[in-house]
Amino acid sequence: MKNILLFISILFFASCGSDNGAAETTELNEAPTTPSLLNPTNNLLCISSELTFEWAASTDAEGDAINYYYEVATDNMFNNVVKSGTVQGTSKLLQLEKETAYYWRVQATDSKGDTSEFSDIWNLYTENIPLENHLPFMPELISPSMKSTVNSNTISLTWNCADIDNDALTYNVFSGKNESFEEVATGISDTFLEVSLENNTNYSWKVEAIDSKNGKTIGQIWNFTVNF
Repeated sequence: MKNILLFISILFFASCGSDNGAAETTELNEAPTTPSLLNPTNNLLCISSELTFEWAASTDAEGDAINYYYEVATDNMFNNVVKSGTVQGTSKLLQLEKETAYYWRVQATDSKGDTSEFSDIWNLYTENIPLENHLPFMPELISPSMKSTVNSNTISLTWNCADIDNDALTYNVFSGKNESFEEVATGISDTFLEVSLENNTNYSWKVEAIDSKNGKTIGQIWNFTVNF
């Protein structure tokens, strides 16, 4: 009986000892680098509406294969995406509508499913018949970022805007609580505006860009919350 118990004990300890070298390891994977846009160049006036979109190849630390997801939209918040898809290469030929402002960006994904940040957003305008004046592109949000929380009773609303004709731009700024807007600045040339805020309040704001020929473009509605 003692020999049987001794044999069982040896088997038990041998079994426990065999797991010491079998610790599981978790393989970490890095997402690819963010693509850099190449063509069409930013703020480009395009005579043709058939365009080849190109970007620089991303790199992947593990050497994984990379696919690229592209989006082309008629607004700079990409709420109205008109062209999108995934390709293995770093270019895509697309047919677009004429006389339209477009915004585009690209994102990289490796074979393990990890994605990079989206690239910068670039603008272009497809022209049909040469126009005397082109409207400004949509004003682009800089700060505060969309749906962010502001911990102060003042903030500088900041944006950017481009015009194909290189016209001087002025701006009307609208702000309010819960998308109830009032005009808080008219005809300013700066691309920022200092405003006072109330605590525990949700704010919305938007910017209208006006060129020197009175062409106007209204931007998207941007939101942030105040909590200080």
